[in-house]
Amino acid sequence: MSAKKKFWLIFGIVFISLIVLLILRPEMADATTLVIELNSGDTHEINISDLRRLEGIDFQNLGEESEVVVNLLERFYERYRASRGDKLIKVFYFSQIIQFSGSDSFEFTDILFHSADGARILISPQEHRDFLILMALELENGEYSLRLIMPEDNFSQRWLKNVVRIKV
Repeated sequence: MSAKKKFWLIFGIVFISLIVLLILRPEMADATTLVIELNSGDTHEINISDLRRLEGIDFQNLGEESEVVVNLLERFYERYRASRGDKLIKVFYFSQIIQFSGSDSFEFTDILFHSADGARILISPQEHRDFLILMALELENGEYSLRLIMPEDNFSQRWLKNVVRIKV
């Protein structure tokens, strides 16, 4: 096979692969909007930059939390600030995001988080009860993004960057 034919064959395979990827991963979309789908069928959309209005966790005054949670949050905050630097704007509990969406009540089944690049993380109801689930609002290059962080799970800090969809 000639070099020219090999080139066009490889080009065709890559081109078709990209088209298939875009079709199979439709959530690769707008990273400025967070879509929350509740198991009741309700869907809420939030502009991620609007989350700045939420009151974040006050890492300087954690007196309202249990000692175990305080120790965990302090360790998490030190590591996170060291790795993410000045990109961090605020950190919230996952439940705050759901409440901000306007949902009054909901039952947790599995929680599925989707990122803008198509990656996903599934959190079971048991994990939701047993582990701290945090959402970090970050600002990088003028764009706000949302990051899922589970600082105490068995997988040693599971996280997902650029969260754009949550199914509860």
